[in-house]
Amino acid sequence: MTPADIWTTARTLSPGLGIATVYRALRILMDMGAVEVVEIPGAPPHYERKHPHHHHHFLCETCQKVFEVEACTSGIDQLAPAGFTVKRHSLTLYGVCNDPSCAHRPAVAALA
Repeated sequence: MTPADIWTTARTLSPGLGIATVYRALRILMDMGAVEVVEIPGAPPHYERKHPHHHHHFLCETCQKVFEVEACTSGIDQLAPAGFTVKRHSLTLYGVCNDPSCAHRPAVAALA
């Protein structure tokens, strides 16, 4: 979720909640190692619970929601040039999610 998503959802429980409080809470949770930031080109930073296992993400270009992808392509490290050592990788899939309303709406322009 983005900080704005968290703020919108949390305000239903605490109407006086400010966005600055959401950012402070995210910083504390990141410092504790409970939450991590998901950086996806063309999308605002998203935050998710820290996972013990490797995974990737799917960005719906219509609603801008980010979904987890549990699978990982085997042999992806072999794409590196000869003699290079891959230490980690990140993969983002882009497309349209399975929400019926997304299939019939135009994609949101990527943020620059």
